Amino acid sequence: MTSSASKTEPEVEDPEDARYAGRGRAAVSDRAPRRKVSDVVWIARLCTLMLIIVGWGVALQYNRWHFGAPVVFLLLGWAAVIGTGWFLWRAAWMAANDDPAVGDDFWKLGGDGQTIERAELEHEKRALLKAIKEIEFDHQLGKMSDEDAQELIRVYRTRAIEIIKALDAVDDEASLSVHERIEREVRDRLAV
Repeated sequence: MTSSASKTEPEVEDPEDARYAGRGRAAVSDRAPRRKVSDVVWIARLCTLMLIIVGWGVALQYNRWHFGAPVVFLLLGWAAVIGTGWFLWRAAWMAANDDPAVGDDFWKLGGDGQTIERAELEHEKRALLKAIKEIEFDHQLGKMSDEDAQELIRVYRTRAIEIIKALDAVDDEASLSVHERIEREVRDRLAV
């Protein structure tokens, strides 16, 4: 006896796997395996390291394994050329992939995952809120008149509200794909 679970077709998450569903294991194993992004990155890193080592070996062999200042600078120059190629390849890789989850966070600031634009807005918002508190404190101490304090607080609060709206827009834009961002930019420019 076979159970009903063995007769049902397996669930397939990848749309490319869906066309092979129900054809048996032979059809799925016939297609070429796709590499994961992390595999491609590690292969590229390994190739970069190999290029550096081979280049250093050639330079040292040519100079008969004599370490001097010119040889050291030659080795550092070769590492700089290969490093530049690595970063250009990573930039091209990130530009070619629409999905932000595909590559690493190339344009992120650090571990908190904020973009540069968001970090600048957050910094400005904190500075504005701190300035408002200082104005209120100076007003309480009597260093500032009521009219001056209210005017400055009104200007800073208006700017803080604009910053908060911009932060919301950055969060909304971060959830869009590259194509949706481009379409939004084109619509905005055509509207102007």
